[in-house]
Amino acid sequence: MAAIRATSALRRPIPTRRLFSSENLNPNQLKSCFSMLDHMSVVRIRGEDAEKFLQGFTTNNVPSLSQVGHSQYSLWLNQRGRYMHDSIIIRAGGGFGSGEKKEEEDEFHLLCERSSVAALLNHIKKFKFRSKVLSEDISDTLDVWSVLSTDIGVLNLVVEGNTACTTPSIFDPRTPAGSTVPPLGALVCTPKGSLPQAVDELVQVDASIYDAYRCLQGIPRSGVDLFREDSLILEANADWLSGVSFSKGCYLGQELTARSHHTGVIRKRLMPVALLRGGERLPISAFERLEASDFLFPEWLDLETEIDIPSGESIRAGGKAAGKLFGTSFNVGIAQVRLKEASTATDGLVCMEYDVVPIIPSWWPDSFTL
Repeated sequence: MAAIRATSALRRPIPTRRLFSSENLNPNQLKSCFSMLDHMSVVRIRGEDAEKFLQGFTTNNVPSLSQVGHSQYSLWLNQRGRYMHDSIIIRAGGGFGSGEKKEEEDEFHLLCERSSVAALLNHIKKFKFRSKVLSEDISDTLDVWSVLSTDIGVLNLVVEGNTACTTPSIFDPRTPAGSTVPPLGALVCTPKGSLPQAVDELVQVDASIYDAYRCLQGIPRSGVDLFREDSLILEANADWLSGVSFSKGCYLGQELTARSHHTGVIRKRLMPVALLRGGERLPISAFERLEASDFLFPEWLDLETEIDIPSGESIRAGGKAAGKLFGTSFNVGIAQVRLKEASTATDGLVCMEYDVVPIIPSWWPDSFTL
């Protein structure tokens, strides 16, 4: 089944085809692609108190989104400081522009996991009290797309070429400070049933290819690698992904996150892992950094074979617990790794019948040490 290329004349989604089904395209030589993210929804929060409300209940500094189109990654915690939701917050109305006075009410669009929208809206309703805030799911009017590329020029064209939707197109803000290319590329919202613009030369793939790349980058997904009322956000590298402000005022659940940050003790982290059958080998060693490349996928990533391992399956090191495997896509996954136990394992790590090789993504800070 041949890969399909988008044309600017199309105005409805074309059927997605698995990239690796193409006879004339090597998926491991892919530099750019785009896909519809069916698992993503859009929640609109607006009103006189919208900015103030978000500032008090999310981990990032919302007032820094001073102009329409500004975005940030931010998380919602419970009173104990455990993860509840995460979202990409985009200013869609209000802001200051070039002046000092807002000309319209604040409006923010939150990109979040579709399966958690109802719970997020209930969370907002629970805490808004008398705040002048309106929240609603507007996903029935929009499609969410991801554009992945190793070329910042391609991403620039896509972001600048998609300006018609009420939800602004953005570089994915789950990006460390100083990164040249966002690890997860760009995000585009289009009116329901419409293709993004400026993707004429890009290959459309289904969401499993996006998911494999997300796993390879070690960036967690709600309900798959992040779990409500359980996960700790610094173990999920939320601070490295520019999702936490340590200089803003108080917000719900702040104490545990701030204490963990200032002690500097993080014993477990979510990180990508390669899953290998007996006898298979990688060109890199465990806990070696995966260097940036011109291609999205390394040659060892097998985009033809699915590996089915239950989420939460234990990773063992010499019979001792060294972590848990969460989401997987093809032969790569995201695991919660106990850094000391895993890095000192003399016989490697195993999960069921697979060897497990932890990988350090290229975007992790150079200061990270085991």
